[in-house]
Amino acid sequence: MTFAGSIQASRNPARCTPAGFGLVIPIAHRLTETVQKATETALANMGALGARVFRDATLDGFVEVFRDTGLTVIAPVTHTDRKTGKLEFSDGFRDPAEIAERLSQVERSVILDLTTCYSVQLVEEIKKWEGSRIEPVAATDTVLDLELQMMYYEAVVRLLAKAGAKASYRELVGALWNSLPEVLKRVLA
Repeated sequence: MTFAGSIQASRNPARCTPAGFGLVIPIAHRLTETVQKATETALANMGALGARVFRDATLDGFVEVFRDTGLTVIAPVTHTDRKTGKLEFSDGFRDPAEIAERLSQVERSVILDLTTCYSVQLVEEIKKWEGSRIEPVAATDTVLDLELQMMYYEAVVRLLAKAGAKASYRELVGALWNSLPEVLKRVLA
């Protein structure tokens, strides 16, 4: 598994608690029963720690989440078409350029954790918008199984809860990402 768009220098030293973490699930209605159960368990665990979950988001709904001043970090868990780079929302697939344009209109600083399938193209589009207040933290150039994404985000929220208000999201996620290759080697061995 290759991870691209490594954790970059931050304009935003964002401190984050679970209450400042928003997880957007645009396509929860399409999950298989087994994956649905695992996803619901992870979402319940994150919610119990204070994270906020937004379900069945359209592109408009996704952009609206960025206007919630209580959120420091937003993480979409969505399917991305490998060939086109389009991300799936409950109202259909959307082009990364369209998403980046819509996000460029957000008037506050928000960290965007893109630990989701093939998200590098969206990061590149966001970077094109000079003055954008959206700061991508991480991106992948590969498929990430939904259950793996849920485990990752649940680990992030648990780490945020343990660290409390002193947690730097960027540093926490950087440490987690740096440990993933070793953890995956042990799990896959």
